[in-house]
Amino acid sequence: MENSGLLFKAIHELRSQAETSCGDSSQAEGQPSSPVVRLDEVTEAVRAHFERALGPLDSLGKDLEASSSPGSACDGDGGGDSEEKDGVIFLGTDTSVAPGLDHKSVVDAFDLMLLKGETDNNNGGRSDTTRGGAGGGSESSALGRSFGSPGTLAACSMITRGLQSLKGRRVGYCGLMLPVCEDNGLAEVYSRGGVSLGQFLQYSSVCGVGIDTYPVPGKSSPLLQGGKTPLSLPLSLFP
Repeated sequence: MENSGLLFKAIHELRSQAETSCGDSSQAEGQPSSPVVRLDEVTEAVRAHFERALGPLDSLGKDLEASSSPGSACDGDGGGDSEEKDGVIFLGTDTSVAPGLDHKSVVDAFDLMLLKGETDNNNGGRSDTTRGGAGGGSESSALGRSFGSPGTLAACSMITRGLQSLKGRRVGYCGLMLPVCEDNGLAEVYSRGGVSLGQFLQYSSVCGVGIDTYPVPGKSSPLLQGGKTPLSLPLSLFP
């Protein structure tokens, strides 16, 4: 599953709960307040939503494996690998969130987590009333997008933990991916200076950034020329 839309739905559900709680609090205190998503709740929200969405797929794979009729190791010519040849083996589900140009930007989910104020779901999750939010006056929040503002690294970490804590069989990367040239929202924020390449290198400590998808000047430091860290670790892979 490489769909940032599923992540957006998980965070939207959490944001809706925060707005409901905020409304109840405002009525009790007699003054308006802005809904805020608690980052310490993101991991559980992602885990719960993805398990509901991917659980049936996991069950289907296991049922298919159980209902298949693998050959016995002692049948035929007695070859020991006949079971692997004849049986269906379900390895698991890749829970990764990888943005795509044809579905919702991963940045929209970050807006729901980090921007304060009312959100407009028809406007990609962005706030049309309060632009400051967790951005603290950063360039990113001035653009009306939250990605790159304070809290982004923590949010990436919480999302990654949620994706890697799902029950059932997991296979593959199973993490958050941030390839800037493969996501319209990331490309917008990056091209307008809302987030720097240096910040993405920070985010690579908790998720994948696909450094080979980032436009850089012709003359770059040796660190970027090979796309590897001084320890020869590819920056596009989860550490």
